[in-house]
Amino acid sequence: MKPWPQVIDELRASGALSGEPADAVATELPWSVQAIQTVAAWVAAILVLAAGMTLWSASDGARMLLGAMILAAATAAMRLGRVYFLAQAGVPLALGGAFMMVLSSPLERHVAWSCFVVGAVLFCLAGPRLLRLIAAMLMLGACWDWLNPRWSGEFFTERPLADSLLTTVRQLLFGCATWWLWTRPPRRMAIWLPWRDAVPVFWLGALAFVGGGRHGGWGSMAPDLDRLLLELLLAALAQLPLLLAVRETLRRQPDVTPAVRPLLALLPLALLSPLLSASLLVLWLGLAEGRRLLVWLSCAAGLAGFHLYYYSLHWPLLLKGLALAGVGVLLLAVWAWTRRCA
Repeated sequence: MKPWPQVIDELRASGALSGEPADAVATELPWSVQAIQTVAAWVAAILVLAAGMTLWSASDGARMLLGAMILAAATAAMRLGRVYFLAQAGVPLALGGAFMMVLSSPLERHVAWSCFVVGAVLFCLAGPRLLRLIAAMLMLGACWDWLNPRWSGEFFTERPLADSLLTTVRQLLFGCATWWLWTRPPRRMAIWLPWRDAVPVFWLGALAFVGGGRHGGWGSMAPDLDRLLLELLLAALAQLPLLLAVRETLRRQPDVTPAVRPLLALLPLALLSPLLSASLLVLWLGLAEGRRLLVWLSCAAGLAGFHLYYYSLHWPLLLKGLALAGVGVLLLAVWAWTRRCA
């Protein structure tokens, strides 16, 4: 027999039971009133922070003390009060107070460490799920920066092997984290739910932002055949989370194999770019777990990834058109074959 709180957490994690975690602020206000109060709370908090910024010319100790007072007041408003307005106002106040303390400390010169420290502190003190989501994304941003390849001028020219390895390691870490968080119901919902939402959103957003640069995907800027083969090998290695998700879904639900078989034809597209690989993983998880938000998010990211990769290829326009036509013919053939088998 399982404890009752654990049963509730597992039902909520699987989607069978809707509702906010137990530590969220309970409210029976209509959604329109909640939206108005949220906007008003953020405006009021920003005005309070702007008033506090008038002391920015003071000493570091005074700024740090002011930031600590704002952070303490925001924590009290989020945890001690049950008023919806105060709980929402605590989110920007906590962010402003934490960053005010960090910017007054020696961590000011280390952006990644500053974001990680602020995120960790806010995640421990936060009450609303929104603030924990923001705190988790701050910590993910720091981890992304530590795993982000460094370049100067041309992308992947100074340390091609090390940069490619870092990109692959980053894909594996974020992909395995996304797969595990969305397929393994967490026991402590208040802690893991923000991470489950933050990892795919941040991962796809960061890949879309990086993909807007000159590097469109694995092998798109490869100068020779050896480099292209190495990039393809690393790209295949980075598909481990996607293969794990596909294998687990087909093992748990063998009756859905005919329905998802056309999607298997899209798996080679994951080798083109990290963004396409991540969007296919999130799409598969969304379909397997029945999460509509993941499906829409992955579709938008997949379209963006294909767009960025298409325009990053240094091919003649005729060759690009022939490649697109070939992909379309292949997908039509797979669709016709699945219809015939059904």
